Amino acid sequence: MLKNRNSYKGMDARYMPRGIKTPACFMIYKDTVVIILQSPEAIAVEIINQHIADSFKAYFDDFWKKSRPFRRIM
Repeated sequence: MLKNRNSYKGMDARYMPRGIKTPACFMIYKDTVVIILQSPEAIAVEIINQHIADSFKAYFDDFWKKSRPFRRIM
């Protein structure tokens, strides 16, 4: 899944630690959070609120610190 992810400009993919279950993903930009769940059927929720965006940014920062860099194997 991560094979070509870091080949895109501005991308820095990482591996999450084992045991962390994350069936949903989220995107944060400005004062907006989009939460996406792709199964059993796709659904997305957009929340426009600066406090919630700041909270999700804190979650992201914590996950980022716990992740490890992806290194492409040639």
